[in-house]
Amino acid sequence: MHDTFINDHLERLEQQDPGSRDHAQRVAIYGMALGQKLGLSSEDLQQLRWGLLLHDVGKLGVPDGIIRFPGKLTAKEWAAVMQHPAYGDQMLAEVEGAGLLRTAVRHHHERYDGDGYPAGLSRNEIPLFARIAAICDSWDVMLTDRAYKPAMTVAEAVAELRRCSGTQFDPSLVDLFLSVSHRMADIPSYVEHYIS
Repeated sequence: MHDTFINDHLERLEQQDPGSRDHAQRVAIYGMALGQKLGLSSEDLQQLRWGLLLHDVGKLGVPDGIIRFPGKLTAKEWAAVMQHPAYGDQMLAEVEGAGLLRTAVRHHHERYDGDGYPAGLSRNEIPLFARIAAICDSWDVMLTDRAYKPAMTVAEAVAELRRCSGTQFDPSLVDLFLSVSHRMADIPSYVEHYIS
């Protein structure tokens, strides 16, 4: 996996949906902090970072008008959005060195209780990278202003993670994430430190 490939795809995502690149970078930072706390090897951390940077790459296969639409989607439009993890996995299928990172891309919308997509996996059937991605992706979405909702406070986001622990998210990873998330409360300086 080359940085050029990642940067090119992040740029395409940014053109499709402004803010996507910054979102991906923050999700990767959160995931790296959690991966380090889990004691992942340097090779696994690199795969995790790539997977988190590219977790939404499959949105390039969803029509722009659906991705950018600020209101409620129809059932048909939502079904198209739900295909983005599979599209992303397909895009990476021929990429040399994709390895583990594809599990974060394909399964980051699975739920711990089995009610997620695209495969309806549950608990430890969900690959570790995807369980990490689910928490980090949701955390960033909650803390970021969106066209359809304002950002939550950190306290509100913590409460939401706790509320969804054991249903949407792996409870052991939620606890671990919350033990390191205080380091990321001031996200602009944290991002600058780890990306620059």
